[in-house]
Amino acid sequence: MKFDPIVTVTMNPAIDRMIAVDKFEVGGHQLGREVARIAGGKGVNVSKALARLGAASVATGFLGRDNSRFFESMLMAQSEQPLCRRINLQFFEVPGLTRENVTILDSASGVETHVRDLGPGISDRDLLRLKRKLDLMSRPGSLVIFGGGLPPGVDGESFSQIVRICEAAGARVAVDTSEAALGAVRDEKLFLVKPNRHELAQLLGRDVGPDRGEIVKAGRELAGRFDYVLISLGAEGGLAFHEQTAIAGRVPIDPDRIVSTVGCGDCLLAGFVAGLTAGKDLVDAYRLALAAATANLLGGGAAEFKPESLDEFLAVAQTETL
Repeated sequence: MKFDPIVTVTMNPAIDRMIAVDKFEVGGHQLGREVARIAGGKGVNVSKALARLGAASVATGFLGRDNSRFFESMLMAQSEQPLCRRINLQFFEVPGLTRENVTILDSASGVETHVRDLGPGISDRDLLRLKRKLDLMSRPGSLVIFGGGLPPGVDGESFSQIVRICEAAGARVAVDTSEAALGAVRDEKLFLVKPNRHELAQLLGRDVGPDRGEIVKAGRELAGRFDYVLISLGAEGGLAFHEQTAIAGRVPIDPDRIVSTVGCGDCLLAGFVAGLTAGKDLVDAYRLALAAATANLLGGGAAEFKPESLDEFLAVAQTETL
């Protein structure tokens, strides 16, 4: 299954800072150590991971004009030069600053605290520019991946309009988002969705119990509506569905090796897409996805995994047909 082109859309990118604090306490004055400062956002992370997996993509969306050059230079500096050539940056600039998020990692417990900024507001004119771009880039054989939440000025209805523009032009559409955005497109003919256990309720319009059997049942139901369904279950691994086939998977890893979980879901999605575009079947594409997500646990930044780590976890990835 060849995708040409692959387009990632990040409407609200971010500069992500990770600060390690030993025995973090709310309200205290503590010494922190910056572990990473990276240009990211879910769609951007997917493009970065795709590049590391040998797949090219166009990355688009919105960047705040006041620090757009800084964001782009930081993004390019994070990857080796050959990887940079696999990411074609085509972002639109909007007034204001690209948001900056902070993750505080408690070095003692491993618990992460995430502080998320809102990001710059998007005008109707800005949104129209993105719609026109995606209409031009969408065609049969293309894949458009929407990652992350919506910025101020973009509501669920506007998001669903953008998705329908891509679908009408013949593109396959993958969505990894939540809340209003996810609820707005649950009735679209999406190619792929990647919910966690909490987002299943938004897609189904009803509560889904925590029992694994209930989650599998929900995944099978969604597989009747979407081509591919990937359900993230954190440390428990995850589930993949396509038509009548359901796969459970996980990768064993020593918890002491884990540095951060930031970006693992984006690497999972990128690994699965890279597997499909390389002609792999459901099981092997999902094994690659699991390996990429697990390899990402070892690094201090999203989608910064090393080839040797990918190979290590691909060799031990476990899948089971349900």
